[in-house]
Amino acid sequence: FWQRLRDGVPEAGEFPRKAADGRRVWLRASYNPVTGPDGKVTKVIKAALDVTAERTANNEIAERMEAVNSSQLVAEYTPDGLLLSMNQAYLDRSGFELSALVNKPAAQLWVRNGEETREYQRFWHARAAGERVSETGRRFGRRGQDFYVNSCFTPIRDLEGRVIRVLELGQDVTEERN
Repeated sequence: FWQRLRDGVPEAGEFPRKAADGRRVWLRASYNPVTGPDGKVTKVIKAALDVTAERTANNEIAERMEAVNSSQLVAEYTPDGLLLSMNQAYLDRSGFELSALVNKPAAQLWVRNGEETREYQRFWHARAAGERVSETGRRFGRRGQDFYVNSCFTPIRDLEGRVIRVLELGQDVTEERN
């Protein structure tokens, strides 16, 4: 790191440092070598921002998401019901490969013949409008096996408040239904 700076190569990124009180902090910093008239580095100017709180928050979010992914069926959809992603637990339960479902209507799992009914269309219209819902729904796996999922569908909004995705968090409740 320091040798590259001595060679005149700037460095930028996030770096762990030790604060005066001994705590570990993270800096988002840019180190810029300044050369003298002879072309040799005479000093390095550092511009830095403490991003410890941001990194801590991002780590906590990632850990929460890992906990959710390891314990629930998770799927993400467009506001009109096209599947964007599905976690491995949901894929395992449905018997599908992600490539068979991604960018296709959720109706493949929700309606036995995959046709989009009026009820299905109303469901997605309400999600696109920002309505959150919890329900137990019947799903149809790749091999025709039925299973039931108790799910919460939560609209995800962009910074302007527009619904850009819908997140489904669910639990397999087939055993309880049978």
